[in-house]
Amino acid sequence: MAKIILRRKKAFVERFRNYKVFLDGEKIGSIANNTEISFEVEEGKHILSTKIDWNTSNAIIFEIAEDQILTFSVKGANPLYALYYTFAKPHKYLKLKLIG
Repeated sequence: MAKIILRRKKAFVERFRNYKVFLDGEKIGSIANNTEISFEVEEGKHILSTKIDWNTSNAIIFEIAEDQILTFSVKGANPLYALYYTFAKPHKYLKLKLIG
């Protein structure tokens, strides 16, 4: 079975709150500040995204093979721009990227 690993970078603004993790539009878990979680997934094409309240991350479309491991990272907006992203660009508040 394939596996994805998600790392959440240390944050100050929402350090006591968890980000919800979605795979193919369904919630599969949540991730706390400065932690790493992993999920087993079926091989094939998937969409990964994260969310906190009405603020979301970019969605990443990826393809994974059986026994492959992909690692992603997620972090919140810069605290100096948090209010801007919250109200003007809530879909870019969280930054999700494939790192390996």
